Amino acid sequence: MSKKKIRRPQQYQKKPDPTFKEWWQAQTERTRKSIICALIALAAVIVLVVVWYYGFYDDGSLKIRNQAVVGAEDNWLIGKLDKGKNSEYYKLGTVETPEGYELTDEKLTGTSSTPNYKTELVYKPLEDNGVSNLYITTVGRGVDDMIDYVYDTFSKMVTSDEENPGTISEVKELDTASGTARYFSYAYSYQNDTENGGTETKYSQCLVCYIPANVKNSCVLVSVNVYPDSAEGFLSEDVLVAEAQKGIAVVSIDK
Repeated sequence: MSKKKIRRPQQYQKKPDPTFKEWWQAQTERTRKSIICALIALAAVIVLVVVWYYGFYDDGSLKIRNQAVVGAEDNWLIGKLDKGKNSEYYKLGTVETPEGYELTDEKLTGTSSTPNYKTELVYKPLEDNGVSNLYITTVGRGVDDMIDYVYDTFSKMVTSDEENPGTISEVKELDTASGTARYFSYAYSYQNDTENGGTETKYSQCLVCYIPANVKNSCVLVSVNVYPDSAEGFLSEDVLVAEAQKGIAVVSIDK
């Protein structure tokens, strides 16, 4: 009896995907024309969007040219939203010189190789009132966000010396022309190295007040700084608030 041959099915082989040229040649002339028209229309839309964004769209940010803010006046409050190399600057309002103070050339923040065009103003009292300086600058965070960010940090810094801890107040509120400001004050002492290798005790007191601005994620800082020779030179919080209000009074936030 002869054995019956068994035919095995051929193994399935997937056809290779057609190349773009093969796919294109397989289309009808009408389909090709439709595709070309759709691509031209899409390209035109993209061009219009780019032209509109760079030529007509205005997000309120200030232009920087020749290492200066275009059109900025001396009394502008310029805020910075930090985005690395693409940081944006906005006009938050204006500021004048507070009563009983004069503007100095000092800066309280460190220098940086990256240009920074935000407002930073240090005022010194015309007469000795116990205040070392009144500081006004812009901040790239909202009031509540900034308070939450710095209060815990200052609390730890001020009370870090277990033998001689400093003091820090609760966060309080203050009505201003642009809305509710939030502030707190602190005072502490610390050891500072001297040139001859020894140490000396330094004293620092500050009232920190954040004023709301109408640009998203921005506010204005008004701080009163006191650097006395001893703890007896610390001022009451009422006096600090009164001096801070001189700074708040000259800050006008844009609507």
